[in-house]
Amino acid sequence: MSIVVRLSGVTFASALYELSVAEGGDMEGAVLGSVTRSVVSTTEDSMSDKTTTVISLNISAFVSSSPAFSFYDSSGTANTSHLLQLAPENQTILGWWKYRKCTSLHPSLRETAVHKSLHEIFESTADSQPLLFVLFTSSGSPIYNVDYKFLVTPSPTSRLRPVIPEITNLIVCSQVDYKSMDATSLTGDYPTQDLQIPPPDVVNLEKLHALKLRKARELAEKIQTTNATIRNLTHS
Repeated sequence: MSIVVRLSGVTFASALYELSVAEGGDMEGAVLGSVTRSVVSTTEDSMSDKTTTVISLNISAFVSSSPAFSFYDSSGTANTSHLLQLAPENQTILGWWKYRKCTSLHPSLRETAVHKSLHEIFESTADSQPLLFVLFTSSGSPIYNVDYKFLVTPSPTSRLRPVIPEITNLIVCSQVDYKSMDATSLTGDYPTQDLQIPPPDVVNLEKLHALKLRKARELAEKIQTTNATIRNLTHS
């Protein structure tokens, strides 16, 4: 089984920006999106076919939850009643996120316990699926930056393992991926007003490119004609 994490650059950039300007202490909340499963068949050098189940966690929003400890207690025991209220009917809770300032990108014992407890609850109430944990932290340097790490557990008994997210508009993808972009504000109560980004119209971009190219060629021809005229006048 292979686990893939995907999200749009708009969603991720929005989350990083809002964390960079957020005031106060630590923040946390739910990661919303959808889950897709597919079977990929590959042929190895030995000419034998190999099939792999690919589970894609498609992130559409990072939603904040307040106050602190709203869906778990100090011992790390989770209570999903508040967390489930953050997700509308058409969204699935893929996991949770945590932001803490000037700390390492290593899950604490409490965060590990919370994640395990959440996964056990979701495993007993829904179809089996991986659970995601996104950890954010900021540095205390004069140049403010936000670091992050995506971690996932295939099952409640598994250890958190890092996974590199795929940013859909930074890899080769189709227009369908762009049309599915949905950026939701990280702070404030959910639902919030979505930032609607129109998908790029490839056809219009190609027409614009062809028009600019044609004008550039016409300008080059005029320059060549002018240069030829100047040379003839100079030699005459």
